[in-house]
Amino acid sequence: MALMQIEGTSEFVLTLFNFKSGLNTRDVETLIRDYELSGGRNFTYDSRGGLSIRKGYAPMNISAWGANPIKGGTGYYRTGADREEIVSAGTSIGTRVAEGTAIANLKTNLSGNGERFAFHQYLDHLFMANTTDNLMVYDGVNAVYDIGYIIPASNCTLADGGAGSMGAGKYYYKITYKYIDGESNQCAADVNITIAASKQVALSAIPTGSAMVTGRAIYRTTAGGSVYKLLTIINDNTTTTYADNIADAGLGADIDVDNIYTYIRPCKYMVNHKGRMWYAGNPTYPSTIFYSKSLSPEANPALYFWDIGKGDGDVIAGLAVNLGALVILKQYSTWVISGDTPVGTSADMILENVNPSIGTLSHWTISHAGNDLLFLSPKVGVQRLKRIILSDTESMDTEALSDKISTTINDDLQQSILSIAHGRAWNNKYYLFVPALAATACNLAAVLYLSDLNPEDESTIRWMVHDNQVFSSSWLYRDSNGEHLHAGLNSTGYIFEIDNGTTDDGAVIQAWAATKNFEFGSFMTEKVFRSLAVSGHASEDYEFSVREFILERNYDPTSELAYKFSTEQHVHDFKGGGVVSDEDVTYDEIVYDDVMYDSESDYAASEKDFLHGDDMANPGYKLKLKIEDVSANQDFVFYGFEVRGFYGFARII
Repeated sequence: MALMQIEGTSEFVLTLFNFKSGLNTRDVETLIRDYELSGGRNFTYDSRGGLSIRKGYAPMNISAWGANPIKGGTGYYRTGADREEIVSAGTSIGTRVAEGTAIANLKTNLSGNGERFAFHQYLDHLFMANTTDNLMVYDGVNAVYDIGYIIPASNCTLADGGAGSMGAGKYYYKITYKYIDGESNQCAADVNITIAASKQVALSAIPTGSAMVTGRAIYRTTAGGSVYKLLTIINDNTTTTYADNIADAGLGADIDVDNIYTYIRPCKYMVNHKGRMWYAGNPTYPSTIFYSKSLSPEANPALYFWDIGKGDGDVIAGLAVNLGALVILKQYSTWVISGDTPVGTSADMILENVNPSIGTLSHWTISHAGNDLLFLSPKVGVQRLKRIILSDTESMDTEALSDKISTTINDDLQQSILSIAHGRAWNNKYYLFVPALAATACNLAAVLYLSDLNPEDESTIRWMVHDNQVFSSSWLYRDSNGEHLHAGLNSTGYIFEIDNGTTDDGAVIQAWAATKNFEFGSFMTEKVFRSLAVSGHASEDYEFSVREFILERNYDPTSELAYKFSTEQHVHDFKGGGVVSDEDVTYDEIVYDDVMYDSESDYAASEKDFLHGDDMANPGYKLKLKIEDVSANQDFVFYGFEVRGFYGFARII
């Protein structure tokens, strides 16, 4: 802002030609700066701080996939196959293949009805979890199955195979199933055979498994021994016979009996890190994180776990990987596991409590923004995890980007259900979807602009609020045109693409923005406002209004001081474009294009900067301006205001 008093006169000029600081958001510093907004809805900021109407959203599927809200979604990208968009609603999981316009059932009859889903892809497999069903896996080919390397239900049948090279004695056999990314434990049933020297053993009825089984491994003891060693691997799921003529010296490695999955099945958060899957959210062990074998994501040996602040009364609320470390966010603390290997002789991973007071309210608000992590804390503020400091301070560098979201959106939040909030960083913005007012589902998005963000300078923390954001889940989806922000409708089974089109699925977008109250350098002096000018840029027809709020002092014979203050409102209407006569819109292509034109915006030749003016006729002590009722296309940009007037006499109030 530039407030200038013309030398030698009582005249003043107030110029405000950008809103680069966005909404005033942090209640630590309540002072509203000149370039901040006191409120706003549905505008976006350009690089100069100009305001333009946000884009809308459009459905990806033609008809609703059922009558339940979509509670989770993700992109699934299997090597050599069409991309899929996986979503959940009610008691079903569905898929939208490639850029299709319909969602097909992938799995139905879930135990959990309407639960939120977390998704994570690793090794071409998509891991899926809610709060009720077992953690599930989808491989893009077979039906969705419960996590875990299922063991054979039976053993093989043994018989004397005739002459051979095996020694005399008693031999025991076990069968395991091989999977594309791991191996099961051995079958429970025991079978054995005693043979004479120089014999072999005929195996038959070797069990076959589900469609996920890629082969079977056969293990055998030495003659009279008790340790099972690898005999052979059958690299198919059909062969049911094998002739064993291997001497004891030819057996391989000992059998691995630690491929269990008991503790990871009920988990609801997961992430891959250092070649392993990490799981948390087991309701019986809410402060424990479990991890898999290396490159075997469905095997969790009995001792492969880490207690995270066990007994502190807190629970794990989310997982993420950032800057080479595993970040474990409880509700009221943050922990980090650094290093490369958790077990064995080369184990070097360490666990640190890097912040004992900051955690997350919801796993679904955690999102990467470059090298940073953004998340919503239980204090109802957005935090940025900028970097992890372990070597010296064992601490975490976090910065508050909004101490209270309620301050940011200037509405009452439904704090009792705020755990349903969700957020994603996309296109240099962080979209945080929250429930406000009397809503029972998310209906607003608080949008943080990440470009040029420097929390040490609060004026760079720019927020805007988008209403009519009626989504119960959000996720990123990649296709041939790049990365997109998708969201699941909170009423029925529709996927919507954010930032698509000029309406919210046909509904007109209503945008407004309001400045602070300006005192013009003196709160005692009455000001006489004479003229208002507005400036912007548009390509076609447009209309908008500027509402002025003037704090006036009026005579009141009933008051002890004979005066009272009131806020009076006056509206100025402006319009322009191709169908409006030239005298209704003035512009100077040379002057204004030199000052305002931004070549990076790639404006068409038909677009012009506009300048409008109108008279003001009311004196007052403070002035607040609000742009509203904007009717324009997406190329409309509002730059700011200029107010002229003169100072009256100072009066004792």
